[in-house]
Amino acid sequence: MAVPTTPRAASGAGAPPGSATPTPKLSTRPTAREEVKSRRNPEIERCSYVFAFSHARCSWWEPGWGEDPLWPDNREYSEVADGDGIVSWREVRYAEAKGLVWHEGGVVQDPSRAYGAGAPLAHCFWHVGKQPGPSAEPVLNLASGIESVYESNAEPDGWKQVVAR
Repeated sequence: MAVPTTPRAASGAGAPPGSATPTPKLSTRPTAREEVKSRRNPEIERCSYVFAFSHARCSWWEPGWGEDPLWPDNREYSEVADGDGIVSWREVRYAEAKGLVWHEGGVVQDPSRAYGAGAPLAHCFWHVGKQPGPSAEPVLNLASGIESVYESNAEPDGWKQVVAR
């Protein structure tokens, strides 16, 4: 099956003959959403699981957090960063597990914000209510630690409240 692609500029472009300005190369690498769609089983209409270490763009990461808005994607700060200009779920979750935070012009490790093996690899939202707003029903979280399955609320940082106890 052919994977759909979206052209995007890539670094390291060369200049055409007789030109002083480099011409950007276009990447044909598929976006995360296109790649996921191309591999999806068409028999499955809905799924309640979210893989928290995917290479897809992190939907809640706000550019502008710190002087380097893409710092989780910067190889200087993280061994899982791929430097593609997109802050992924994997890069953000790795920073949360290690306690990496932006502070006074750089990334530092804050042990009080390191969730280690309690950082979820996946979340299951099957039991969460269908109505908008907070839900009293639990989210199931799967982590790599000893107590690897635990419940939390559906708040964005609900799992952190449980792991920090």
